Amino acid sequence: MKTLIFILTLLSCVYCQAQNRPNANQGGTTAKNYLTEVPYEMVNGKILISVELGGKKRKFLFDTGAPTTISASLAKELKATRLGKVSAEDISGKSDSLSFVKLDGLKLGDVTFSGIPALVTVPEFIDCFQAEGFIGSNLLRNSVLGIQTLKHVLVITDQPEKFMVDKKYAVPMLVDSMQSDPQIAVSFNGLSGTIPFDTGMSNFMSFREEWITALQNNHITFEETDKGFGSNVIGAFGHQPNEEKHRLKFPAVQIGNARFENVYTETTKDGKPIIGTRILEYGNIILDYINKQYYFFPKTATAINMEEKHWPFGVTPKDGKLVITMTWSKGKDLFKLGEQVLSINGKDFTHADICDLVTNGSLLTKKDIMTATLVIKDAKGKKRTITIQKE
Repeated sequence: MKTLIFILTLLSCVYCQAQNRPNANQGGTTAKNYLTEVPYEMVNGKILISVELGGKKRKFLFDTGAPTTISASLAKELKATRLGKVSAEDISGKSDSLSFVKLDGLKLGDVTFSGIPALVTVPEFIDCFQAEGFIGSNLLRNSVLGIQTLKHVLVITDQPEKFMVDKKYAVPMLVDSMQSDPQIAVSFNGLSGTIPFDTGMSNFMSFREEWITALQNNHITFEETDKGFGSNVIGAFGHQPNEEKHRLKFPAVQIGNARFENVYTETTKDGKPIIGTRILEYGNIILDYINKQYYFFPKTATAINMEEKHWPFGVTPKDGKLVITMTWSKGKDLFKLGEQVLSINGKDFTHADICDLVTNGSLLTKKDIMTATLVIKDAKGKKRTITIQKE
């Protein structure tokens, strides 16, 4: 089998030039033979859980693609011990200098973790979930995690045998040495590599543009179905910079025990590639950080057909409005980046509720909506109406 070593340095929060750089893979739990279940709520592709910290129940997002992270206000409330400062990069390639602190007495289910390094930063949108931070992979690096989608629970244990799964279905998983982000094996028609599994992102798969050449050189079949320009990602440090993007279609992708057919993905230049939480629509996953293996158990034994249609534009909330932030080839003459969307199918977005968009998405994210009528306002304040279909 041909092998492609995918670039693994661009994670949700990667370490760059740092002074007194702390390794996030520190601390843990003194508990032995533990097994706990943590209920979760899926909110617009994000996994929301309850933790106990500082003697209070709090909401956190569960993000395998980042180290544990808390807000500045929570760090102040806890009087958390400062460990140092680090330069970090978010999913879109933006970077900033952040503080690291130590968390003690963080209770997840009935297991308590202490001495856990945590970044001090949260994106603005986290307030929409009434959350105060992220639980990251560095906290779970000595555990086995099961995401059970029907029960909506995270199962966390230090005993891999508790899952009672056949080892022949285990697939190798790489684990980042500084913060334990899991990177799972994926095969594109026999060309194998690893892509980070990031529960902080709600799409199925994103792709590095530079991999296109590698795929072509290895004669891997795929189709470029569209080309666009703009931004469709909001990272920890804000909107992704505008860039050229390519939409690719793969005849088949193998992830664990599942074969996905007609898989679409969009490229990114400087951001990180990921497999996001949309994969959980199709099955359960186990991340065995202890043995560095993962399992994906699809809901069906047959191949999963991912064929779908797409809008020729994209919208995201920005500056208190819903705006056009992405145009594809069939939409570039109809929409301009930065134009405001005033309404969609009669629903008013003039004064958009940003938190409603973050937690529920716009009407354009609904799978059963194939035609949209939009009222658009351009930079000069002129309004126009556009009716458009997914293609």
